[in-house]
Amino acid sequence: MANLPWIRLDTDTFSHPKILELLDEKKHQAVVLHLAAMSYSGKHGTGGHIPKVALRVLPGRSIDVTDLVKADLWHIDAAGWRIHGWEEYQLDDEERQKRRQRARKGGCIKNHGIDCGCWKDL
Repeated sequence: MANLPWIRLDTDTFSHPKILELLDEKKHQAVVLHLAAMSYSGKHGTGGHIPKVALRVLPGRSIDVTDLVKADLWHIDAAGWRIHGWEEYQLDDEERQKRRQRARKGGCIKNHGIDCGCWKDL
């Protein structure tokens, strides 16, 4: 899932209890770090993994990471952290490819008729 131009962000993100608790505790920077890390993961295809070295370019501090781990939004792993629920909400390369293929097929049938099949050549 490398170099995504976008990531999925649930419209309930800012009413989720974990986020609300961080905001209530005036830990806004941790929330910003969480969103930036999601963008980082989508851009670089890390599958929700945030390597320790990425904190050099992400807008957060070690205390913000601690807050995200305590809030169960991030999990510690061997080389950094993993964003909780990444696999559940973000599409992997295989699913994106399947959706792209279905869209091509639908466009072909709509524009050329059911027997065309030019979508198979794309």
